[in-house]
Amino acid sequence: MRTHLAAIGAVLLMGFGCGGGPSDTDSLPVVKSSSMHVVSTPVQPDTSGWVHVPGALVNPDCVHAVPNGSFIDVNGDVKLNGQLIAHYDACPTKPLLTRPIHPGNEGKVSQAGPGSTGWVELIFNHNTSPGGQYAALTTTFTVPQPPPTQCDGQLIFLFPAQEPESQDMIFQPVLQWGVTGAGGTIGSCTQWTYAAWTQQPGGQFFHSTTSISPAPGDVLFGGEEFEFQQNGTEVWGIGGNDQSNSSLGSVNLLAGSSTSEQWTWAYAAVLESQGAANSCADFPGGTSGSNLWAYPSVLDQNGNPTTPPFSSCAAPTNCVVPEYSGPFCSFSASGSQFSGPYTLTF
Repeated sequence: MRTHLAAIGAVLLMGFGCGGGPSDTDSLPVVKSSSMHVVSTPVQPDTSGWVHVPGALVNPDCVHAVPNGSFIDVNGDVKLNGQLIAHYDACPTKPLLTRPIHPGNEGKVSQAGPGSTGWVELIFNHNTSPGGQYAALTTTFTVPQPPPTQCDGQLIFLFPAQEPESQDMIFQPVLQWGVTGAGGTIGSCTQWTYAAWTQQPGGQFFHSTTSISPAPGDVLFGGEEFEFQQNGTEVWGIGGNDQSNSSLGSVNLLAGSSTSEQWTWAYAAVLESQGAANSCADFPGGTSGSNLWAYPSVLDQNGNPTTPPFSSCAAPTNCVVPEYSGPFCSFSASGSQFSGPYTLTF
């Protein structure tokens, strides 16, 4: 599994040494799943002119396109093949998260609040073991049919992801329908786009300039994994490819993480809606579409295979905060805790 993701992005490792492991080396007890949590919502600041990106509403000046294979350090440095090609200071305005706000982070992270759209369906696991975390998650999933209503202003994101307990970062290869007009326009309202994304602690968002356009029915591989540790920084790979059409190539980024981050949230499958999803016909395949995801390959903090139980969540059950506020269609997230495949229905 690790060699699969590393192989499609081997060029990413140029300019780095290897060694070390995930920051916490405690043994991993039994992994337990936890449910989502409803919290109070603070007053939303003026976000006129901001843009939706996977998992957040953000100032467009804080969204950046970087070459495929770039390494994004926690201090805002962007390197390619070991050479510094750009630097971005921390975003002057804190992004508003449209992904779930987890228990214990109330007041620590911003949230978009009522009226926002966000995560609609998800298959997730929370590593509640003391000091526990995950070192990798990779999976395969099927590209759904296009929305019956196209170019309606909708933004649809489908992805696997990992997030630390602090929620100030997220690593995710993202299948996108619709256009994100920041950091260099990415996406299309006439075909699917697959690219690598990351949020860094300074509130900056990065996506790979190289993207691929898979066809409906293609099987995509994607995920994120710890690669090595150097000079107090963990280096993670984010990437994916089209297993049904190898000629499309791959999408890859490397991202730095502080050794203090605990990567405790694992998402085997997520459907996110942002922008203007006005009806069920704005979703992939209308109300009859479904998307199949394999049970992911997961590594524990020591790099050993593990099979944590994943739980499902789908609107309108108020299982995520901020709550999804778009049209309620035939949303259903289902699958066995320990096997799969998982199904997201919309």
